[in-house]
Amino acid sequence: MWKVTLRGVWGKKLRFLLTGLAVVLGVAFMVGTLVFTDTTRATFNDLFSDVSRGTDAVVRGKKAFESNFGEQRARVPESVLAQVQGVDGVRAAEGGIQTYAQLVKKDGKALKTGGAPNLGFNYPRVPELNPFVLEPGSRAPETPDEIVIDAGSARNTGYRVGDTATVLTLQTPKEHRITGIGKFGTVDSPGGATVVLFTEAEAQRVAGVPGQFDIVSVVGANGVSQAVLAERIRRVVTDPKLEVLTGAAYTKETQAQIAKSFQFFNTFLYVFAGVALFVGIFLIYNTFTIVVAQRLRELALLRAIGAKQGQVMRSILLESVVVGLFASAVGVVGGIGLSQVLKAGLGAVGIDIPSSGIVVLPATVITGLVVGLVITVLSSIAPAIRAGRIPPMAALREGGAETQRSTGRFGVSIGRLVTGLGIFALGTTSLLFGLFAKPDNAILYVGVGAIVIFVGVFVLAPTFARPLSRALGARPVGVLVAALAVLLGAGGVGLVVGGFINIGTLNVMVAFLFVAAGALIAAAVTMFRAGRAAFTIAGGLGRENAMRSPRRTAATASALMIGVALVAFIAVFAQSIKASTGKIVDDAFRADLVVSAANFQAGFSPALAEQIGALPEVKVAAALRIGVARVDGNPGLIGAGDPAKTSEAFNLSGTGDFVGLSQRGFAVADTTMKSKGWKLGETVPVLFAQTGEQSFTIEATYKAGAIGVGGPPVNYFMSGSAFAANFPPTGDLQVAVILAPGVTDKAANSAIAPIVDRYPSAELQDQTGYKRAQEKQINQLVNLIFGLLALAIVIAILGIANTLGLSIYERTREIGLLRAVGMTRAQLRDAIRWESVIVALFGTVLGVVVGVFFGWAVVEALKGNGISTLAIPYTTLAAVVGLSVLSGIVAAIAPARRAAKMNVLDAIASE
Repeated sequence: MWKVTLRGVWGKKLRFLLTGLAVVLGVAFMVGTLVFTDTTRATFNDLFSDVSRGTDAVVRGKKAFESNFGEQRARVPESVLAQVQGVDGVRAAEGGIQTYAQLVKKDGKALKTGGAPNLGFNYPRVPELNPFVLEPGSRAPETPDEIVIDAGSARNTGYRVGDTATVLTLQTPKEHRITGIGKFGTVDSPGGATVVLFTEAEAQRVAGVPGQFDIVSVVGANGVSQAVLAERIRRVVTDPKLEVLTGAAYTKETQAQIAKSFQFFNTFLYVFAGVALFVGIFLIYNTFTIVVAQRLRELALLRAIGAKQGQVMRSILLESVVVGLFASAVGVVGGIGLSQVLKAGLGAVGIDIPSSGIVVLPATVITGLVVGLVITVLSSIAPAIRAGRIPPMAALREGGAETQRSTGRFGVSIGRLVTGLGIFALGTTSLLFGLFAKPDNAILYVGVGAIVIFVGVFVLAPTFARPLSRALGARPVGVLVAALAVLLGAGGVGLVVGGFINIGTLNVMVAFLFVAAGALIAAAVTMFRAGRAAFTIAGGLGRENAMRSPRRTAATASALMIGVALVAFIAVFAQSIKASTGKIVDDAFRADLVVSAANFQAGFSPALAEQIGALPEVKVAAALRIGVARVDGNPGLIGAGDPAKTSEAFNLSGTGDFVGLSQRGFAVADTTMKSKGWKLGETVPVLFAQTGEQSFTIEATYKAGAIGVGGPPVNYFMSGSAFAANFPPTGDLQVAVILAPGVTDKAANSAIAPIVDRYPSAELQDQTGYKRAQEKQINQLVNLIFGLLALAIVIAILGIANTLGLSIYERTREIGLLRAVGMTRAQLRDAIRWESVIVALFGTVLGVVVGVFFGWAVVEALKGNGISTLAIPYTTLAAVVGLSVLSGIVAAIAPARRAAKMNVLDAIASE
């Protein structure tokens, strides 16, 4: 049986190669993520071990609490530095400041990093504590007007030693002279972040914390261990808000934080690797099902000459093991290469990963091999069991590569219908429970529910495969496909015309336009022929072939269903977010203009709002800043500003005295009030990192989402004076501007724009522009997700091509007879194309329905969080349907050509 298995795999190597490709792609994505994670972790561990080698102990504030915006800690009073310097065994100690500092490029625009932070530090004077290595010709800053910048920023801006650069901080933008350029250890910048190094006094000034440090770093004397040194310092530093760590513990913690910062990105990639593998399961299952059906006589003969049921079943499973091992091994190798692509991709958006050797751990290789093998084998179990049950007498039957008993009008059993409905109901229950009941592990219920729903739809799909295929193969659908082809062709012609208009440039882009135009026109012609086939006998044969085997059609379409469902869900969810945000802006914004920060991590100097508010053209300039505190035990965002101005600029629709908020009072969003069961006048404990726990009274409420539109939900608001008393200095994120009576938008822009231009991290917009900016951010994320989901779509297209190829193989005699009675090669190709389009449309229809259902469920669950409007992106969904038709035609190209090239006599003579 082992020889039979190997010969079976080798004899059908192309078929299994296509099947294994799904495993290759999924495993490569997963292994690439693992290798990238391991390499990044090892690289930064080595880097921070080197730069922290001279640090023997540190003093810092204890962690008050942790939030989605990082750990919140108190600062260290400057007096602690003198205490530490006097400890026996301390050779040197120095305070450190970390703040926001962003360079302005020579063109006047702020230097952006693509997600990495813009950092400002004081330049370390103790050599053992200085991780920066200055380039030749550089020196440390000595006056408040001097700075050192990182080598990465110098490369990206073109600044050199001696140049003058504007630096954005929490204070008014200021020009500084660059006295040095340095590397962070051996790399140009720490993880793509920009770095500006000031003198100690200047760093404290721009951070707004005179007389304070974020950390005090210590170098021990020779012969004094880190543990002993830390213990001696603890005896002197007795402030309960501070803590002392050894240098080794601090380094280890920093390394862990770096790894955690990449966790979301890694999880993001793991999800899409899982989607690819999940889609691959359907492709593998369908392939082995058809292979077993095609080898009906061969397997029956094996049974007739003495092979037992278990031997036949094990033979099929062995085939899956061979395919799984080979595909997984290729996927592991591909994943190692993919890890470098991921690194290059992050580098392209400004997140620089230091160069180092690739780290491939044995566990990564084993994981890739095991996952790929297990998925392949599990997908083949049902076909293997079916193969083992083939009776020996089946060897005497003629043809009928895929015999299927029909137990009802639709060719499926009542048991399948009941089972499918039960699975679907179970998945829906789990999904809705996770969304609406808000259990502790809600994401688990939602994820499991979504997977179970997909399985339920897969089980149910054959029950409506036949009627739906009949409907999708009807003439009206052909008209729509032909019309879509005309639009596609028009797009191609438009690109050709555009290319000729720009022919004088003779650049690469024009050449690309001509290539793309040619591809579009060719696709349009092929699609038009496929749509026209719906009106011909050839199209009827294609429709009958799709209806002939409901199980096969459903299994093939299910792979595409998953990818389309996820695309539809993301599209609906994103459109609902945009619609909800737009509605909130329309309802909540009373302002005529808004100045928003391009950099959420720090915002811009509060001086901007003061300067705008002083203009005669402006009636109100309401600034908003945000801080993180733990309210009633849970971290939350607290907004702050002038309550009177805020109530004028926004339609708060609340209760209580918002304008008169006291120093110990705050306002709470209405949805938070409801979920917490709070009432006006109730006292709530609020923990601040700087001042500890305070008691605040709920003095007013406001409509959720009305404050901080477009950003994270701001569920609490306090006066600017109360905020300043409990938070460190923070930049403004937004300034809502109400114009004075009679002032036109043009006059206002002329007055405000010159002020905003002095703050390159701020942007002036009207309400329409502000909504478009929010939509742009959402679209960028959605496009990234769609790009990753394309992997699942590619696997689904491979599944359609594989199924068509196998079905042509089993219908060889049928095709030969059709050709013998007069069917032309073109008609045969049309029939196969139309069958492929029907299968693709079947999967698309299921996917759109499931995806819209997912989108509705999530929007309903998030209504209390500001997403209140369900919006269906009809244009996007129509484009998905069009692309599915095109993908069906692409999948049919190779099978159709292979069928048309068959020798008629040989085909008729085949068994």
